[in-house]
Amino acid sequence: MIFLASFLTYLGMLFFSFSLEKHYKQILNKTINKKIKYFVKALGTIFLSLSLYIFIQVLTYSLAITYWLGLLTIVAIFIAFIYSYKPQLIIKISVSLLVLTGIINLI
Repeated sequence: MIFLASFLTYLGMLFFSFSLEKHYKQILNKTINKKIKYFVKALGTIFLSLSLYIFIQVLTYSLAITYWLGLLTIVAIFIAFIYSYKPQLIIKISVSLLVLTGIINLI
């Protein structure tokens, strides 16, 4: 369950980064309109809320919030690193993480 929560945290931060016009244009080569921007922000909020909920269910409140905030920091640095050097790889990395999370949760 921790891996699923970690992947949801990654997705939430990724969707928040897509809500910025610079990153959206960098990946999809389009400009973002207001409806898509709000929809992507809502998805990011939902995924981050779900990941925090899973952390709280698995761990105690204090540990869950501490781990979640630490993971937010790591994920933000990871996404910024990808955008800085190889922004086109973000889709491939996301799909790879999805498959890896699925395999780990099946075990």
